[in-house]
Amino acid sequence: EDAPAAHVEDTPDTPTIATLVDLADARFPRSDGRAWAAADTLKNVVVMLKHPDGVREPLVVGVPGDREVDLKRLQAQVEPAEVEPFTDEAFARHPELVRGYIGPQVLGEKSPSGIRYLVDPRVVEGTRWLTGANESGRHVFDLVAGRDFTPDGTVEAADVREGDPAPDGSGPLVA
Repeated sequence: EDAPAAHVEDTPDTPTIATLVDLADARFPRSDGRAWAAADTLKNVVVMLKHPDGVREPLVVGVPGDREVDLKRLQAQVEPAEVEPFTDEAFARHPELVRGYIGPQVLGEKSPSGIRYLVDPRVVEGTRWLTGANESGRHVFDLVAGRDFTPDGTVEAADVREGDPAPDGSGPLVA
């Protein structure tokens, strides 16, 4: 409720999450004094699903920027489809996907792109993100899940780390 309206800012020379966080801290400090962290960013990873009938479908998976998409976990979630890399040719067929600056504003089965958008369960309604603005060299700040974008669903595809909650609720995971 207290989140300001989403706003797009110039973020040149930010090819990585780390460089984006550094620039955000330097140019867009938070009013509460907290430093930006990779976990405040929403990383959108594009893959191609190959269905058993041969149909190929682009899929975007949103995860916090301090996480990676575990392709084996994703594969288990989308079976019997196969997960394939999203190629340069596929990007050329989808100009709405600006490599390195993909934001959820252009995603979803009901959006003009029609590209299915699934997010990590950590991306819940009301969470605020720093993510791509779908324009090269620009990111959007204060993008709120449920207010500014709505994913098509969730998927357990992010890497698992020590300390994450155990799936059976027994406590934190221990490696």
